[in-house]
Amino acid sequence: MIFTICSRLDTYLRLCSQPDFTGVFEICNNSGASWKLRFLSGQLVADAGGIFPLQRWQRQVKRYLSNVPLEQFHYPPSLAWNSQALNELISSNVISQKQASKMLGSSVCEILFEVALQELNQGSDISINNYRANWKSVSSFEEAPLVSLDITKVWPEVMKLVERWDQSGLKSISPSSVPLVLNRELLSQLTCDTDFDRLVSLLDDNCTLWELAARLKCSIYSITRTIISLEQRQCIKFAEVSAPSDKETVIQEIKNSTSLENGFIGVSAPSDEETIIQKMKTSTSLEIIFAGVSVPSDGEIFIQEMKTSTGSEDIPTVIAL
Repeated sequence: MIFTICSRLDTYLRLCSQPDFTGVFEICNNSGASWKLRFLSGQLVADAGGIFPLQRWQRQVKRYLSNVPLEQFHYPPSLAWNSQALNELISSNVISQKQASKMLGSSVCEILFEVALQELNQGSDISINNYRANWKSVSSFEEAPLVSLDITKVWPEVMKLVERWDQSGLKSISPSSVPLVLNRELLSQLTCDTDFDRLVSLLDDNCTLWELAARLKCSIYSITRTIISLEQRQCIKFAEVSAPSDKETVIQEIKNSTSLENGFIGVSAPSDEETIIQKMKTSTSLEIIFAGVSVPSDGEIFIQEMKTSTGSEDIPTVIAL
Protein backbone atom coordinates (compact mmCIF):
# COMPACT_ATOMS: atom_id res chain seq x y z
CA MET A 1 0.00 0.00 0.00
CA ILE A 2 1.30 3.46 -0.95
CA PHE A 3 0.09 6.27 1.30
CA THR A 4 -0.96 9.59 -0.20
CA ILE A 5 -0.08 11.54 2.93
CA CYS A 6 3.45 11.44 4.34
CA SER A 7 4.52 10.16 0.93
CA ARG A 8 8.15 11.20 1.33
CA LEU A 9 8.52 9.35 4.61
CA ASP A 10 6.76 6.38 3.04
CA THR A 11 9.25 6.41 0.15
CA TYR A 12 12.27 6.43 2.46
CA LEU A 13 10.90 3.62 4.60
CA ARG A 14 10.38 1.52 1.48
CA LEU A 15 13.95 2.22 0.45
CA CYS A 16 15.34 1.29 3.85
CA SER A 17 13.29 -1.92 4.00
CA GLN A 18 14.98 -3.32 0.89
CA PRO A 19 17.23 -6.34 1.56
CA ASP A 20 20.26 -4.55 0.15
CA PHE A 21 20.02 -1.63 2.59
CA THR A 22 22.18 -1.63 5.69
CA GLY A 23 22.60 1.74 7.33
CA VAL A 24 20.89 4.57 9.17
CA PHE A 25 17.77 6.53 8.29
CA GLU A 26 18.03 9.91 10.01
CA ILE A 27 15.15 12.36 10.35
CA CYS A 28 15.59 15.96 11.52
CA ASN A 29 13.13 18.73 12.22
CA ASN A 30 13.62 22.46 11.78
CA SER A 31 14.19 22.93 15.52
CA GLY A 32 17.18 20.64 15.75
CA ALA A 33 15.66 17.36 16.94
CA SER A 34 16.96 14.19 15.31
CA TRP A 35 15.48 10.69 15.18
CA LYS A 36 17.46 7.71 13.89
CA LEU A 37 16.41 4.26 12.69
CA ARG A 38 19.02 1.58 12.09
CA PHE A 39 18.60 -1.14 9.48
CA LEU A 40 20.45 -4.38 8.80
CA SER A 41 19.69 -5.97 5.41
CA GLY A 42 16.35 -4.15 5.32
CA GLN A 43 15.31 -5.17 8.84
CA LEU A 44 14.94 -2.48 11.51
CA VAL A 45 17.15 -3.32 14.47
CA ALA A 46 17.38 -0.16 16.60
CA ASP A 47 16.28 3.43 17.12
CA ALA A 48 17.80 6.44 18.84
CA GLY A 49 17.30 10.14 19.43
CA GLY A 50 14.11 12.17 19.41
CA ILE A 51 12.76 14.78 21.79
CA PHE A 52 12.68 12.70 24.99
CA PRO A 53 14.54 9.44 24.15
CA LEU A 54 15.08 8.42 27.77
CA GLN A 55 11.38 8.81 28.60
CA ARG A 56 10.47 6.85 25.46
CA TRP A 57 12.69 3.99 26.60
CA GLN A 58 11.26 4.09 30.13
CA ARG A 59 7.72 3.86 28.72
CA GLN A 60 8.59 0.64 26.91
CA VAL A 61 10.11 -0.85 30.07
CA LYS A 62 7.06 0.02 32.17
CA ARG A 63 4.60 -1.08 29.47
CA TYR A 64 6.04 -4.52 28.78
CA LEU A 65 8.10 -5.34 31.87
CA SER A 66 6.06 -3.89 34.71
CA ASN A 67 6.91 -6.77 37.04
CA VAL A 68 10.66 -6.28 36.75
CA PRO A 69 12.23 -3.70 39.12
CA LEU A 70 13.39 -0.65 37.18
CA GLU A 71 16.77 -0.67 38.93
CA GLN A 72 17.65 -3.79 36.92
CA PHE A 73 17.55 -1.83 33.70
CA HIS A 74 20.38 0.00 32.05
CA TYR A 75 19.03 3.13 30.36
CA PRO A 76 20.80 3.96 27.12
CA PRO A 77 22.23 7.48 26.77
CA SER A 78 20.12 9.92 24.75
CA LEU A 79 22.02 9.34 21.51
CA ALA A 80 22.73 5.61 21.97
CA TRP A 81 21.05 2.82 20.03
CA ASN A 82 18.50 0.98 22.16
CA SER A 83 19.62 -2.32 20.61
CA GLN A 84 22.65 -2.27 22.91
CA ALA A 85 20.42 -2.16 26.00
CA LEU A 86 18.04 -4.77 24.56
CA ASN A 87 20.94 -7.13 23.78
CA GLU A 88 22.21 -6.79 27.32
CA LEU A 89 18.78 -7.55 28.80
CA ILE A 90 18.28 -10.59 26.56
CA SER A 91 21.76 -11.95 27.23
CA SER A 92 21.21 -11.54 30.97
CA ASN A 93 17.88 -13.43 30.72
CA VAL A 94 16.04 -10.44 32.15
CA ILE A 95 13.71 -10.34 29.14
CA SER A 96 12.83 -12.66 26.27
CA GLN A 97 13.37 -11.89 22.60
CA LYS A 98 9.58 -11.59 22.22
CA GLN A 99 9.44 -8.95 24.96
CA ALA A 100 12.39 -7.13 23.42
CA SER A 101 10.69 -7.19 20.02
CA LYS A 102 7.57 -5.59 21.50
CA MET A 103 9.65 -2.91 23.22
CA LEU A 104 11.49 -2.05 20.01
CA GLY A 105 8.26 -2.06 17.99
CA SER A 106 6.48 0.27 20.38
CA SER A 107 9.43 2.67 20.48
CA VAL A 108 9.65 2.74 16.68
CA CYS A 109 5.89 3.36 16.40
CA GLU A 110 6.24 6.46 18.58
CA ILE A 111 9.09 7.76 16.44
CA LEU A 112 7.29 7.15 13.15
CA PHE A 113 4.14 8.82 14.44
CA GLU A 114 6.03 11.95 15.54
CA VAL A 115 7.89 12.12 12.23
CA ALA A 116 4.74 11.53 10.20
CA LEU A 117 2.97 14.39 11.98
CA GLN A 118 5.96 16.59 11.21
CA GLU A 119 5.64 15.86 7.49
CA LEU A 120 1.86 16.16 7.64
CA ASN A 121 2.14 19.68 9.07
CA GLN A 122 4.87 20.83 6.72
CA GLY A 123 3.37 19.28 3.59
CA SER A 124 5.15 20.36 0.42
CA ASP A 125 7.38 22.67 2.47
CA ILE A 126 9.22 19.78 4.09
CA SER A 127 12.87 19.96 3.09
CA ILE A 128 14.81 17.18 1.46
CA ASN A 129 17.36 17.80 4.22
CA ASN A 130 14.88 16.49 6.78
CA TYR A 131 15.49 12.92 5.61
CA ARG A 132 18.79 11.12 5.01
CA ALA A 133 19.37 7.44 4.30
CA ASN A 134 23.05 6.65 4.86
CA TRP A 135 24.46 3.31 3.77
CA LYS A 136 26.82 1.71 6.31
CA SER A 137 28.84 -1.47 6.33
CA VAL A 138 27.95 -4.38 8.59
CA SER A 139 31.28 -3.79 10.33
CA SER A 140 29.85 -0.49 11.69
CA PHE A 141 27.67 -2.48 14.11
CA GLU A 142 29.16 -2.68 17.58
CA GLU A 143 27.55 -6.10 18.06
CA ALA A 144 25.04 -8.28 16.24
CA PRO A 145 21.48 -7.19 17.13
CA LEU A 146 19.35 -9.90 18.75
CA VAL A 147 16.02 -8.33 17.72
CA SER A 148 14.77 -7.14 14.34
CA LEU A 149 11.48 -5.88 12.85
CA ASP A 150 9.90 -5.66 9.43
CA ILE A 151 9.17 -1.93 9.12
CA THR A 152 6.66 -2.59 6.33
CA LYS A 153 4.40 -4.28 8.89
CA VAL A 154 4.77 -1.57 11.55
CA TRP A 155 4.38 1.48 9.29
CA PRO A 156 0.79 0.76 8.04
CA GLU A 157 -0.47 0.60 11.63
CA VAL A 158 1.12 3.95 12.38
CA MET A 159 -0.43 5.44 9.24
CA LYS A 160 -3.90 4.33 10.34
CA LEU A 161 -3.49 6.50 13.41
CA VAL A 162 -1.96 9.37 11.42
CA GLU A 163 -4.93 9.37 9.03
CA ARG A 164 -7.43 9.27 11.89
CA TRP A 165 -5.50 12.00 13.69
CA ASP A 166 -5.63 14.16 10.58
CA GLN A 167 -9.33 13.49 9.91
CA SER A 168 -10.13 14.48 13.50
CA GLY A 169 -8.45 17.86 13.06
CA LEU A 170 -5.58 17.01 15.40
CA LYS A 171 -2.61 17.26 13.05
CA SER A 172 -1.21 20.37 14.76
CA ILE A 173 -1.18 18.59 18.14
CA SER A 174 2.15 17.06 19.08
CA PRO A 175 2.18 13.97 21.33
CA SER A 176 5.19 15.56 23.04
CA SER A 177 3.04 18.46 24.25
CA VAL A 178 2.69 18.89 28.02
CA PRO A 179 -0.89 19.60 29.20
CA LEU A 180 -1.15 21.76 32.33
CA VAL A 181 -4.07 22.59 34.59
CA LEU A 182 -5.38 26.09 33.93
CA ASN A 183 -8.60 26.10 35.99
CA ARG A 184 -8.84 23.46 38.73
CA GLU A 185 -12.28 24.51 39.88
CA LEU A 186 -13.80 24.18 36.43
CA LEU A 187 -11.96 20.92 35.84
CA SER A 188 -13.42 19.49 39.06
CA GLN A 189 -16.92 20.41 37.88
CA LEU A 190 -16.43 18.53 34.62
CA THR A 191 -15.07 15.33 36.16
CA CYS A 192 -16.00 13.08 39.04
CA ASP A 193 -13.87 13.21 42.18
CA THR A 194 -11.90 10.05 41.37
CA ASP A 195 -11.13 11.12 37.80
CA PHE A 196 -10.28 14.65 38.92
CA ASP A 197 -7.76 13.51 41.54
CA ARG A 198 -6.10 11.08 39.18
CA LEU A 199 -5.94 13.48 36.25
CA VAL A 200 -4.63 16.40 38.29
CA SER A 201 -1.99 14.18 39.86
CA LEU A 202 -0.71 13.23 36.40
CA LEU A 203 -0.91 16.75 35.00
CA ASP A 204 0.93 18.17 38.01
CA ASP A 205 3.72 15.71 37.17
CA ASN A 206 4.26 17.56 33.87
CA CYS A 207 3.60 14.51 31.68
CA THR A 208 3.58 14.68 27.90
CA LEU A 209 0.60 13.24 26.05
CA TRP A 210 2.73 10.17 25.37
CA GLU A 211 3.33 9.69 29.07
CA LEU A 212 -0.33 10.24 29.97
CA ALA A 213 -1.38 7.56 27.49
CA ALA A 214 1.17 5.13 28.91
CA ARG A 215 0.28 5.74 32.55
CA LEU A 216 -3.46 5.50 31.90
CA LYS A 217 -3.00 2.48 29.61
CA CYS A 218 -4.97 4.02 26.78
CA SER A 219 -4.20 5.07 23.23
CA ILE A 220 -2.59 8.38 22.38
CA TYR A 221 -5.67 9.20 20.28
CA SER A 222 -8.09 8.68 23.17
CA ILE A 223 -6.15 10.73 25.69
CA THR A 224 -5.62 13.57 23.21
CA ARG A 225 -9.34 13.80 22.45
CA THR A 226 -10.05 13.89 26.17
CA ILE A 227 -7.48 16.57 26.92
CA ILE A 228 -8.57 18.75 24.01
CA SER A 229 -12.17 18.61 25.20
CA LEU A 230 -10.96 19.96 28.53
CA GLU A 231 -8.67 22.47 26.85
CA GLN A 232 -11.55 23.96 24.87
CA ARG A 233 -13.30 24.67 28.15
CA GLN A 234 -10.17 26.49 29.31
CA CYS A 235 -9.46 23.93 32.03
CA ILE A 236 -6.14 22.97 30.51
CA LYS A 237 -3.42 24.54 28.40
CA PHE A 238 -0.35 23.13 26.67
CA ALA A 239 3.40 23.64 26.58
CA GLU A 240 4.90 22.25 23.39
CA VAL A 241 8.40 20.82 23.29
CA SER A 242 9.74 20.23 19.80
CA ALA A 243 13.52 19.80 20.07
CA PRO A 244 16.42 19.24 22.44
CA SER A 245 18.36 22.36 23.34
CA ASP A 246 20.38 23.86 26.16
CA LYS A 247 19.05 25.67 29.19
CA GLU A 248 20.07 29.14 28.03
CA THR A 249 18.22 28.74 24.73
CA VAL A 250 15.01 27.72 26.47
CA ILE A 251 15.13 30.60 28.91
CA GLN A 252 15.82 33.11 26.16
CA GLU A 253 12.95 31.81 24.05
CA ILE A 254 10.60 32.12 27.01
CA LYS A 255 11.78 35.69 27.68
CA ASN A 256 11.18 36.56 24.04
CA SER A 257 7.74 34.96 23.97
CA THR A 258 5.00 37.58 23.97
CA SER A 259 1.93 35.55 23.07
CA LEU A 260 0.32 32.15 23.18
CA GLU A 261 -0.30 30.87 19.68
CA ASN A 262 -2.81 28.08 19.09
CA GLY A 263 -2.65 27.12 22.74
CA PHE A 264 1.11 26.62 22.79
CA ILE A 265 4.08 28.55 24.09
CA GLY A 266 6.79 28.46 21.45
CA VAL A 267 9.33 26.47 23.44
CA SER A 268 11.76 24.32 21.48
CA ALA A 269 13.65 22.32 24.12
CA PRO A 270 13.08 19.83 26.94
CA SER A 271 16.28 20.55 28.89
CA ASP A 272 14.77 23.03 31.33
CA GLU A 273 11.27 21.67 31.83
CA GLU A 274 10.68 23.42 35.16
CA THR A 275 11.29 26.82 33.54
CA ILE A 276 8.87 25.95 30.76
CA ILE A 277 6.19 24.77 33.15
CA GLN A 278 6.56 27.77 35.44
CA LYS A 279 6.17 30.10 32.48
CA MET A 280 2.96 28.33 31.52
CA LYS A 281 1.59 28.43 35.06
CA THR A 282 2.25 32.15 35.47
CA SER A 283 0.75 33.15 32.12
CA THR A 284 -2.13 35.59 32.53
CA SER A 285 -3.75 34.96 29.17
CA LEU A 286 -6.83 32.75 29.20
CA GLU A 287 -7.40 32.86 25.47
CA ILE A 288 -6.13 29.35 24.92
CA ILE A 289 -7.61 27.74 21.82
CA PHE A 290 -6.69 25.25 19.14
CA ALA A 291 -7.43 26.52 15.65
CA GLY A 292 -9.22 23.97 13.52
CA VAL A 293 -9.53 21.26 16.17
CA SER A 294 -12.71 19.22 16.02
CA VAL A 295 -14.19 18.00 19.31
CA PRO A 296 -17.66 16.70 20.22
CA SER A 297 -20.14 19.57 19.97
CA ASP A 298 -22.18 18.51 22.99
CA GLY A 299 -19.16 19.04 25.22
CA GLU A 300 -19.02 15.57 26.78
CA ILE A 301 -15.76 14.79 28.53
CA PHE A 302 -14.42 11.42 27.51
CA ILE A 303 -12.76 10.49 30.77
CA GLN A 304 -13.88 6.91 30.22
CA GLU A 305 -11.65 6.75 27.14
CA MET A 306 -8.65 7.20 29.41
CA LYS A 307 -9.60 4.03 31.26
CA THR A 308 -10.04 1.72 28.30
CA SER A 309 -7.81 0.43 25.56
CA THR A 310 -8.81 -0.80 22.13
CA GLY A 311 -5.38 -2.13 21.27
CA SER A 312 -4.59 -5.68 20.26
CA GLU A 313 -1.70 -7.76 21.56
CA ASP A 314 0.29 -7.14 18.39
CA ILE A 315 -0.12 -3.37 18.21
CA PRO A 316 1.38 -1.15 20.94
CA THR A 317 -1.38 0.17 23.21
CA VAL A 318 -0.23 3.73 22.75
CA ILE A 319 -0.62 3.45 18.96
CA ALA A 320 -3.67 1.19 18.77
CA LEU A 321 -6.89 2.85 17.64
